[in-house]
Amino acid sequence: MTEKSKKIFSHNLPKREQDMTPRPSGGFISTSKPVGMTPDAYIGKYATEEEKAELIKKIEERRAKLPKFVYLICPKCGHRNKLPYGDRDIRDPRPDYCLRCNPQLYTDGAIQREMTKKEIAQFEKDEKATYEKNVGRATKAAFFARNQKRQEQGLKPLTMAQFKEEERRHYLESIQGPQKVKK
Repeated sequence: MTEKSKKIFSHNLPKREQDMTPRPSGGFISTSKPVGMTPDAYIGKYATEEEKAELIKKIEERRAKLPKFVYLICPKCGHRNKLPYGDRDIRDPRPDYCLRCNPQLYTDGAIQREMTKKEIAQFEKDEKATYEKNVGRATKAAFFARNQKRQEQGLKPLTMAQFKEEERRHYLESIQGPQKVKK
């Protein structure tokens, strides 16, 4: 080969902008003193215990009216999420990037939107069906493994009803103790 090989370098490619702002935890609002002298810090430092209790009561009443979860769907790939509502009512509005088709959080990548009530109902229905299917699979696998062990020991196989009763009894023993379980 007398021709020189063409070399490709990645530093010549244009870079896409990423959103590196910190994400909320998705949990409950912390009523403890935050870092810095914000209004919350001022209240935490100078308010009396009665004023703090009254403020916390007002916050809890307001938070009780908010939904517990937010349902999101990606319009690009269709990925659906059910996330804790968290601090969405007080934080700056930031887009919820799809972590399936935009895991790098590119600003020009896929952004999830909130589901409609119809989509939420379908999502809950699909989640319940998936859960029941997985429970059924796990039960059948445990049933097969139990009967396989019984066969190796030379015992008769259990029926599904006998197996489920045995599993229920074992579960009750694990949470109540063996002497309190009615057979």
